[in-house]
Parts: sequence; structure tokens; C-alpha cells
Amino acid sequence: MAKSKVYWMDNRCKSMETSYVAKGQRLFDAAGLSECFKPGERVAIKVHCGELFNTNYLRPSIVRGIVDKVKECGGRPFVCDTTTLYIGFRCNAMDEYYTANYNGFNEATLGCPFVVADGNHGTDDVEVKIPNGAILNRTYVARAIAEADASIVVSHFKGHPMGVTGGAIKNMGIGGMSKRGKYVTHLSRHPKYGPNRVGFHPEKCKGSACPKAVSCVEMCPVDAVQVTKSGIKWDIEACAGCHIHCFLAWIQCPEGVYEGATEESFLAFNAAMADSAWAYVKALGKDRVGFINFAVDMGPVCDCLPFGDQPIIPNLGAFASKDPVAVDRACLDMSMKVEGIVSSAAEDFKVLKPGTEKFTKTAVPTMGGMEVSQWATVNAGAAIGLGSKEYELIKVDPAPVGAHRPFYKGHHVAWFVKKSFTEIATDPNVWKPDLKIPPERLRKP
Repeated sequence: MAKSKVYWMDNRCKSMETSYVAKGQRLFDAAGLSECFKPGERVAIKVHCGELFNTNYLRPSIVRGIVDKVKECGGRPFVCDTTTLYIGFRCNAMDEYYTANYNGFNEATLGCPFVVADGNHGTDDVEVKIPNGAILNRTYVARAIAEADASIVVSHFKGHPMGVTGGAIKNMGIGGMSKRGKYVTHLSRHPKYGPNRVGFHPEKCKGSACPKAVSCVEMCPVDAVQVTKSGIKWDIEACAGCHIHCFLAWIQCPEGVYEGATEESFLAFNAAMADSAWAYVKALGKDRVGFINFAVDMGPVCDCLPFGDQPIIPNLGAFASKDPVAVDRACLDMSMKVEGIVSSAAEDFKVLKPGTEKFTKTAVPTMGGMEVSQWATVNAGAAIGLGSKEYELIKVDPAPVGAHRPFYKGHHVAWFVKKSFTEIATDPNVWKPDLKIPPERLRKP
């Protein structure tokens, strides 16, 4: 079997043609992503628009570059994201439109509509069966994505507190699902791995005297938790396993009432995420989906949080492929070759040296959890036929000078500012004849 092709441009930016906007456009062409759709077809450009106050998400201008390429090739693009399962500022369409606009994702900046793909409450979806799934039998893809003609998945590669990394697979397997699809993928009421199956120690609870008591009750959307004066009651059978209460309680409970998820349950979630990504591709067709990963601003956790931590490794560049497993694997492999960044979580968890698994050691532990393998999702994806871990990395040269200058074709940029310079000519007496501060004084530390 032939290796999958992954096209790559490094991190250095020394000209307009090597900017990240230009890298995305150049890689779009190199990877042949225009072959995923025909002129006139609707193309869902799947992004993560970032949580409110997060600052690590992909810049809208990078996404705009991909929108322009789709248009240039005759496609009809729309940029999309979905509502969240957890409570935040993207849990319904109204809030997500607010957050997306706050973060710069709107029709004016993108050059095409921004769409919340699973509808107002996150329930607009299409069921997709997964006969070869590692742990899921079916899931639910956001309808606007499933009913598009093709998709370009534009992902910010970084850490993730459950998936360990977030790249193309996570962008589809979580970000492309409706609320119901996310609920299924998070194994919410799974008989073995569901969050309502964790260890529970009510005897440790201080009851209503605990400063977290009100939050502990109010976080549960199905009233399965009751806090009394002397302790806590948890109706496990009534629990929806929604992660809203359970996951936050694992992190926030100061007394250790909840044990938290096991390492095996994290691995099962990673496998479920690959299953749902397979469903995303299945809904559109394997030849109808292309992938571009931007490995920049790689904090230890994802853009779902209302903050962006210091990156743990330097920017790696941009990657493109028609294989989601290969493109994520290429990012992981390259992350192994670089040093971690001092003063980041990489230093906190002692993984500064090349050859160390930066995401294994930081992603889940940063949120108070255990180490979980960064290879789990790509391994699961390969096992179910989503893609291949075997790939050929092809370095792509920048486009010729001028290729990304839409306003100045046919002339040098200076030609357009002639009039400006005739109008700003001024009296030379605005300048003093010499510098009044001795250069030695300016050079002193």
C-alpha cells in the first residue's frame, strides 16, 4: 500500500509568500484539495472559532485564505463550527455567533457565511452508522456539514485535556458532531467508560458547608446531585453522564469525592473520537474531504477553554493532506524533534528535551489528570481505516513573488503610491540637522 502524502511548509516567515495565509493557500494547491469538490458545489470549511477570551485559536485571516482558494476553484464555501456539549459561550447558536464574531469570524472577515452547523440548540444532525467502529456503533454529524458537497478541515494542532492532541481527527470527531454526537463520542452513559462510572466517595463530602456546594448542585442539568448538610447524594442511574458536572467535579472538588476518569477511559474516548471522525468522512465521501493543519501556538490544552496558555513547543509550520491520520501523525512526529519552551507546561512537567512526548506529559496532567498517550487517536484512526500512519513528508517551496498580491498584479506596489508621495512632500525644516542625543547614551543598557 502506498504511503499517504503529507505536504509541509516550515515555520519561517520572511515575505508575503511565506506568511501563514500564503502557506495555507500554497499547501491547498500542493495537496490537490481542489479535487475534493466541483465548481458550484457547497464546501464546508470546518474550523474551531475558539472559546470566548481564548487567544490561541487560528487567526481568521488564515481561514480567509482557504475561503479564497475554494472560491478561486469554483466552490461555494461556508465556514462552520458547532455548539458545545459543555456549558460555555458556544453552547447554543446565539452564543456561538456572539463568540465567533468576538473572535473575528464573520462574513465580513471570512468572505463567506459563518454557520453554526448543528442548529440553534445543537440538535440538528444526521445519523451515521459506524460498522467498523472501535467503540461506537453510530454517531450524529452536524447537518450542515453532512449535507454539504465537500469539506476542507482547517485545524489548529495543539494539546487537548481529553484527546491529548487536537488536530484534524479531533476537529471532525468532536467539532463536526452535533450535541448528540458529542454526547455519544464522550461515552457519556457507556456501561464501562461513562463518567457516571467513576469512583464515588460521599463520606468525604463536607456537605453544604463546602464552598463549592452550590456549584456542585447547579452544574448538574438533570438534578442527579443533592448536597445536604452532612454530605452528598448522587443518583448514578439518573445521571446523564454529560461531563458538565462530572468532569468539572473531578477537577474542582477539593475533598476527592470523585476519583476521576481512568487511563483506559481516556483511551476509549480517543478511540471514540476516531470513530466519529470516520463518520464525518463517511457522510461526505472519502474523496470529498481535505485537511490542513496549522501547528502554531501549541498550548497544552485546547481552544475550548476561555484562555490560551504559553505554547509548549515552537511553531512547526503548516501541513496538508487528504489523509487525516497521516497529517496528525506528521505533526506529532515533528513535535518529538524539537525542544520544549522554557516557562511553559513543558518545563513544568520536565519535557524540554527533544525526543520526549510533550503532549503525553502535559495535556491531561495540566488539568489535574494522568498521563495519556499522545498516539492513541492516530492509532485508533489507523486501526479502523480512517487513514494511515505511514506517510511521505513532502516539503513545499513558497509561491513565486507576487503570487499572493491580489491588488498589485501587473505593477510593482510602489506604482500605486506615487500620488501619495507627491502629496506628502514637506518642508525639510521639520528635521533637525543632527541627532541631539549622543549615540553612546542611546546604546547604554
